[in-house]
Amino acid sequence: MPAQVLAVLKVFPESDQISLEELRKRLEAVLPEGVSINKVEEEPIAFGLKALKVYAVLPPNISGGTESVEEAFKKVEGVSEVEVELVHSLL
Repeated sequence: MPAQVLAVLKVFPESDQISLEELRKRLEAVLPEGVSINKVEEEPIAFGLKALKVYAVLPPNISGGTESVEEAFKKVEGVSEVEVELVHSLL
């Protein structure tokens, strides 16, 4: 059984007018219990729009996998879409 699970989620802002730093802070504020953010990167999408690539560390026994994190992120003001890119167990 893995000690933890790494999930990489791509979070798309509603527009290029949204501060990615503020969006990052809002995402950190809604993390489910036991979940932490390891790293956040900005990823260019197109026409000046950037997404946040969030590397979240989840406990191995979290109910529903990444669903609780996805749902929490989708409710954040300024978030257009959340996409899971990778889920990987950490030994």
